[in-house]
Amino acid sequence: TREELPQFWARAQNNLSLALRDLAERSEGPRATVYLEQAVGACRNALEVYTRAQLPRYWATTQGNLGAALWYLAGRSEGPQAAAYLEQAVSAFRNALEVQTRAQLPQDWALTQNGLGLALRDLSWRSEGLEAVAYLEQAVGALRSALEACTREQLPQDWAMTQCNLCLALRNLAGWTKGVQGTAYLEQAADACRNALEVYTRAQLPQNWAKTENNLGLALLDLAGRSEGSKAAGYLEQAVVAFKEALDVLTEASLPKQWSETMRLLAMTYEQKQDWAHALETYERLAHHYPDNSSFRAKVEELSKRQ
Repeated sequence: TREELPQFWARAQNNLSLALRDLAERSEGPRATVYLEQAVGACRNALEVYTRAQLPRYWATTQGNLGAALWYLAGRSEGPQAAAYLEQAVSAFRNALEVQTRAQLPQDWALTQNGLGLALRDLSWRSEGLEAVAYLEQAVGALRSALEACTREQLPQDWAMTQCNLCLALRNLAGWTKGVQGTAYLEQAADACRNALEVYTRAQLPQNWAKTENNLGLALLDLAGRSEGSKAAGYLEQAVVAFKEALDVLTEASLPKQWSETMRLLAMTYEQKQDWAHALETYERLAHHYPDNSSFRAKVEELSKRQ
């Protein structure tokens, strides 16, 4: 009990939070949300004993766990409530970083910077204008910071995961940024995906590899939209290669949802290339998979006339 053995009680609360968070990941709907709410409550209970003044490292670890639970909870929430959870998650991660310094606890610092980057990126999706840009700039900064301590040599999978997170944040930031700077962000996003692919190989981590190839294709497709002539054509060719690579793993039979999304992106890329034959073939496969989808049927009719 807290009265008789307060530190043991706090440790049990922290471990309970982790177990509830893992249980939420294996659950769906309202049940998952309840588990996450309980996980947040358990962290807050632990923090009644784990104070920064008396037990700073335990306090920081629990703040990081609280931030993660709040981030997951925001992902299962909507509107102002989701934004509030994300703001609380950002606050918790920043609290943890007051103790988890790069100099003393580099791996903890990197992990928390990664969590902070994700929470800030998601918060930008629920913001507009300059506020959204500011959150994304902070997210990119946090993820770049994480990569300073989370190296490929020491923690290759964590490094690759952070590179993927950086790619997404940079793509989002590019969406708010015009001109040369926006293009630079997209080039950096593509480079981050390529970095991740040095670790996420098809042989060892096929789904991570495929997801990263898909994200690379998106960055290249965005770059094509900001380019002209032979440069745009080159980006489109590279995007086709990336999407087709992803589809080697994201198959219609095994992962139909991911397959259909990547097929849609591939079809759009073929259209931008004015490769009408391959675009038609891709939309026909989508229409066959989704016979009730009127937009796919319309694309097949439109491209058949072009043929």
